[in-house]
Amino acid sequence: MDDELTTPVPRSVDIDPDLRAYLDDAATAGPAVDTATIEDLRLHFRSIRTPPVSVEVAEVVDTTFPGPDGDVGIRLYRNRVGNAAPVLLWFHGGGWVLGDLDTGDMPCRELCASTGCTVVSVD
Repeated sequence: MDDELTTPVPRSVDIDPDLRAYLDDAATAGPAVDTATIEDLRLHFRSIRTPPVSVEVAEVVDTTFPGPDGDVGIRLYRNRVGNAAPVLLWFHGGGWVLGDLDTGDMPCRELCASTGCTVVSVD
């Protein structure tokens, strides 16, 4: 079963040509996961996951809250300042190793704008 997760999609599988090009590029882009340092992997992840801001929300605030081992960074996204809204808690991707507040910025903005929720992104 584990081999299935790491085996590339065989050429014999008929998939959309644009998706095939994306998969081929992704397979060769960036540092090799098995030999790169975590710093190199983080830098690469940030370069592909941090697009320019295109979704505006009413307010974005960086702050912290106390955690068991020190302060934890959070970023609040609000579409309505001063009004109560449901809250959505966002934990970034990257296996809790590669991602950060900036790599999760665009999905959090999109969630805030499309749902009306206050989004709390945890670093």
